[in-house]
Amino acid sequence: MFMSAALESALVCSFFTEIDAVSLRLLSSGVRDIVTTCSGYLSPSNRIIKSINGWRACLPDARVANFAGKKTKINDAELRLLSEVTSLISIDLNGSNIDDVAFIALTSSCSRLTSVSLEGCQCITDAALIALLPVCKSLTSISVRGCEIITDDAVLVLAACHELTSVDLSGCSNITDSAVTELSACRKLTSIYLNGCCNITDAAVIALVSACQYISSINLADCFHLTDDAVIALATCKNLASVGLKFCGHITDDAVIALAACPSITSVNLRGCLNITDAAVVALGTCPNLTSVSLNGCVELTDTAVVALAGSQNLSCVNLGSCRNITDAAVFILAAYQNLTSIVLQSCHNITDAAVVALGECQQSLVSVDLSDCYITDAAVIALTTDCHNLASINLAACLNLTDASVIALAACPNLNSVDLGGCPITDAAVIALGTCQELREVNLRYCRNITDASVITLSACPYLDSIELSGCASIMDIDLLRTCMGSVRIMEDS
Repeated sequence: MFMSAALESALVCSFFTEIDAVSLRLLSSGVRDIVTTCSGYLSPSNRIIKSINGWRACLPDARVANFAGKKTKINDAELRLLSEVTSLISIDLNGSNIDDVAFIALTSSCSRLTSVSLEGCQCITDAALIALLPVCKSLTSISVRGCEIITDDAVLVLAACHELTSVDLSGCSNITDSAVTELSACRKLTSIYLNGCCNITDAAVIALVSACQYISSINLADCFHLTDDAVIALATCKNLASVGLKFCGHITDDAVIALAACPSITSVNLRGCLNITDAAVVALGTCPNLTSVSLNGCVELTDTAVVALAGSQNLSCVNLGSCRNITDAAVFILAAYQNLTSIVLQSCHNITDAAVVALGECQQSLVSVDLSDCYITDAAVIALTTDCHNLASINLAACLNLTDASVIALAACPNLNSVDLGGCPITDAAVIALGTCQELREVNLRYCRNITDASVITLSACPYLDSIELSGCASIMDIDLLRTCMGSVRIMEDS
């Protein structure tokens, strides 16, 4: 039985809300078997609606354009189709090879656009964003993360979008104080990401937060010029919840103590802030809503700081990497709190098996553990895996006292999806055990010099495996054969 053209067209229209790379290619080539899903998200594996005419009629009404990861350049036929799309409210082009011409064609008639994501689009320049503003007066969210050639010129234009609530300029290293200061005109901003904008100074941050008092999330990682003055000004934002200050080397205790006075603070990243002492972390321990803190590389910290953190009853993620003064006593305190989901103890050389065994108290909650470069033994890993049934990710790189026994115990964790065994003296027996992990997605075996091709091939039994790192694996003989045997699994090695 055949549907009427009108009924078929109406049916397609009710489903078709998103256009992606697959649908664009099919439509532009004139293929009649169009693939869609009932939810409106296009996929080559879902039910077929046979009518390109009905679908083409609905093209102007598509709400979402998703070309994330599209590496091939959009051709002329596809460009003509894009010019028909007029109702888009969201565009996701993350990691695609789209250029200014295609972007302008896609957005030139989209006056209702509210969200644009261009993360990692290396072919996008200022011209694309400058062309966007006259059309998109209602833009609320934009990300140009990793678009390294974007300059102040583009941001100055964006500053005229007064409805903006979220701006991501991460990795746009050409951005200066001038652009960030102009963004202060966007009084509705709640999230701004400036990590890697290494030219900005206190003046820009102070100007921004003095006008944008609703900021709740800000990332200033790798903004090397910032001092306590910027952070103290930031602490006046009433809704401040998440702050990233990684590698802001001039930050001191005074800045952190100011942040600790923010009642809504939930997440603080102080990685590589070498001037931070126990006094700062003791202040953070008074934050009732704190859930995540990174203190990686804060080498002055002692157990006193960690004990104070335990006062934050909601704390779930703690990064103490390279805090080499930390001992088992601090971990015992943290382990007593049942909310802990993630802990990093990388290069904490005073940590022993006893501390890792204590983490077993977090039986239901703990999903991620980093014990890389710790002087632990099989006994610790076996105890941890016996107690923590939900463990999904573990890093044991450079744990030189571990043997196959640890990995065989790990393989019994039903949710294990990521394991790093770099530099561990394991053998084929360990890798074969990992081959039984049904959720495994990534394995790092770099510098595991005793493993051979035969054991790596057994990992092909892991249905979701995405990547294997084999750099420095001296006993691997035929990497090309492994790539053939492993199909779509990415195998990485030293070139």
